[in-house]
Amino acid sequence: MHDDHASVPIPQSADAVTPDWVIRLLQATDPSTPPPSPGTIKIVPIGTGQMASSLRVSYAASNSGDQQRSFVVKIAADNPASRRAGGAGAYMKEVRFYQLIAETVTIDVPVCLFSQINDETQDFVLVLEDMHPSVQGDQIAGCSLGEVEAALANLVGLQAPRWGDTALFEHAWLGTPPHESGESDAFVAAVMADFTTGFIERYASRLDDSTCNLLTWFAARTENWLASNTDTWTLTHADYRLDNLLFRSGDALRNEPPRVTAVDWQTLTIRNGAADVAYLLGTSIEPDVRRKHERRLLESFHTQLVAGGVRDYAFATFFQDYIRCTFHSLLITVLGSMMTGPTARGDDMFMAMLKRSVCQINDLDATSSL
Repeated sequence: MHDDHASVPIPQSADAVTPDWVIRLLQATDPSTPPPSPGTIKIVPIGTGQMASSLRVSYAASNSGDQQRSFVVKIAADNPASRRAGGAGAYMKEVRFYQLIAETVTIDVPVCLFSQINDETQDFVLVLEDMHPSVQGDQIAGCSLGEVEAALANLVGLQAPRWGDTALFEHAWLGTPPHESGESDAFVAAVMADFTTGFIERYASRLDDSTCNLLTWFAARTENWLASNTDTWTLTHADYRLDNLLFRSGDALRNEPPRVTAVDWQTLTIRNGAADVAYLLGTSIEPDVRRKHERRLLESFHTQLVAGGVRDYAFATFFQDYIRCTFHSLLITVLGSMMTGPTARGDDMFMAMLKRSVCQINDLDATSSL
């Protein structure tokens, strides 16, 4: 498939992804291939995205002896609050990532088969490679040590190739350059202060006093935290956690690690890369596992960064950046939960993330870094 066929309409809802729409897509992207019959096309929702809807499309290819093929269609969320949040820039980031950035980095991501976005309405559609039998990570259950190691190794492929690359600033949709972010930092801080109050009220029955105090303390310091350490930056996913990672088991006999594929690029930005690392470790593995293996995992990641071409970035500096960036989890948890439509699983997910990351912040005495 190719992504230059504007004749394919952008589905306005999951209900608009019909067999007829699928046939139109296939005819536009590969006119030489006979389209499947509508009766062979199956469309089912997948995933639990907070800001978008994803569906798996499978069909029997007409010219291949009924061989089954499949792909994933991602569109704007049906929920109005989630749709507004995505339309504020998140949808644009994800589409432009696949169009302009993916080929410049080595992180494992699905192949994009078709992409389109309406710049005015922010309605969009992405048609992505189906990563089955890979399985989405479970933010609530957490993951194994081997899975987090594989996720960190994959993350190097995002950060190392574009480390300190000033050409990133040419993409206005990536956000304001770190050294010119005063106005945007102040805006985020104001939103964070407002949303923190609402977050504490919404989850009052599930938060202890110390967590509420930490959230309030950080909300008052968010602007200063955002402005810190602007001299070290690269591409960051900014929501690099289990629900946004797909895992496929490696070959145990060959001692192969799991394959990790990163999805959901709606928060892509330019900032200190330690934020992705701190966020992944803080929200994905239980505190006792993190405490035992944290230093080794960080040393391994830093070694891989250096092997990937990163220079003049000592481990001691990276470790201090990591400590300061542990607050990224508070930022994303509060903003993510308050900007999207609430769901039972979403509430449980945000609470699991918060509980683990608060332990991380306390273990590292991160409050003394601000």
